[in-house]
Amino acid sequence: MSGDIAFNNQVQRTICVDVHYVLFIIDKFAGSTRLIDELDIRKSAPQPIRTESIATEAAVLVQ
Repeated sequence: MSGDIAFNNQVQRTICVDVHYVLFIIDKFAGSTRLIDELDIRKSAPQPIRTESIATEAAVLVQ
C-alpha cells in the first residue's frame, strides 16, 4: 500500500477485515454463491511431510 510511504488522510482509507467475514458477506448478502463455489477454500494449511516417517515406512516396506 502506498500508505507505507506517504499517507494522505483526505484521500486514503484502509480497513482490516477477517477474510472469513468477507467470504460470508459475499456468500450470504451479495448472493454470489457461484463465486464462492469457484474458490478453492481450504479448511487448514497443508502439513509438511516429515522425512523421518517416510524413511521408517520405506524400511518397513523393504522387510
